[in-house]
Amino acid sequence: MYLDTANIDQIKELQSYGFLKGVTTNPTLLAREKRPRVIQLQAIAQQLKPEMTLFIQLEGLSHEALYQDFLQLEATFPKVNRCYKVALNEAGLQTIASIKQSHPETSLLATAIYSAEQMYLAALAGCQYIAPYVNRMQVAGIAPYEEIHLARTFIDQKDLTAQIMGASFKNTRQIKKSYQAGAHVTTVAPDVLKQMSTQTIVEQAIAQFEKDSRSLS
Repeated sequence: MYLDTANIDQIKELQSYGFLKGVTTNPTLLAREKRPRVIQLQAIAQQLKPEMTLFIQLEGLSHEALYQDFLQLEATFPKVNRCYKVALNEAGLQTIASIKQSHPETSLLATAIYSAEQMYLAALAGCQYIAPYVNRMQVAGIAPYEEIHLARTFIDQKDLTAQIMGASFKNTRQIKKSYQAGAHVTTVAPDVLKQMSTQTIVEQAIAQFEKDSRSLS
């Protein structure tokens, strides 16, 4: 599971859970922090354990702009365990192909995914991760779990290495259904991650245990 945020305090707090594999960012999350992009990414990288991965989304509307952004980021973060996010449209596919040709060992995540067809293309293009936007798909009237299931079946049948990373969750039920549909991993916003571990009924049980424990002292 990955943490979807660009906020340093949230990263410091939640990576103490011990199981997070990295942090996913995007331009919207970075803009909320009110700092220059590179400075904020460097600050995030400094907080992560060496084995954790920082996901950085490439910026630009054209293949040329996206690829140039990739080259600049490569020069800026040579020692960071990183994965680049590429929005999957025509320019994105061209950029993925260019990166795979010039830097074949680079880890890539296809983002802005709304359909199984996009997931097919991303897997065939050699992306390590594919991020379907579960909640946004539901809002748009698309059945996200059906699309995830179709893509997972395709990936398994073709023996491809891509992993489906469920994203854009608003509640824990969406996470459970995504895993059930075939998602390999998920990236979760801090508030949703806290929903998974903090439930009223659980807190009541813990409080009762504590009360009973004190009565034994």
